Amino acid sequence: WRHRRENLLIAGETGTGKTSSAAVVARKLAELEGKSIRYRLFRELISEWNGAKTSDSDSDRKFLERLGRIDLLIVDEVVGKRGERLSGSSQELLFELLDGVYRGQRKTLIWLLGNFYDGALDDMFFDPLPAKRRIEESFTSIWIDKTTKEIKTL
Repeated sequence: WRHRRENLLIAGETGTGKTSSAAVVARKLAELEGKSIRYRLFRELISEWNGAKTSDSDSDRKFLERLGRIDLLIVDEVVGKRGERLSGSSQELLFELLDGVYRGQRKTLIWLLGNFYDGALDDMFFDPLPAKRRIEESFTSIWIDKTTKEIKTL
């Protein structure tokens, strides 16, 4: 709850409670502070992004503008299988989200949830350094320990 006004990268193994924890805090933000919140699995967000890019009446810029009007975007299951590289379009969308936060382009807070194992970003991006820099400078990274359920800020 103390990180509610920050961009977060919430990491931990499957079953640690990342999604449940984010949902509880998001619900409280909506109830107590009237925040507009959108939850999406990363694959759903990618599908919407690709749909906007190929639509005659929509575009990738309009899609990002719509996301920029909400208070909190929770993106779950960002990390796929170990060693799996994101598609070009998926890398583009994730980088757009990271870069928008980094440059202060959008008011939207972003919480990225996933099994961010050591080296995950290296596996996900062709060129991971710009993404890593944006996360390091603009996000608070939290690890939820599977055994103890302890939350550690990294």
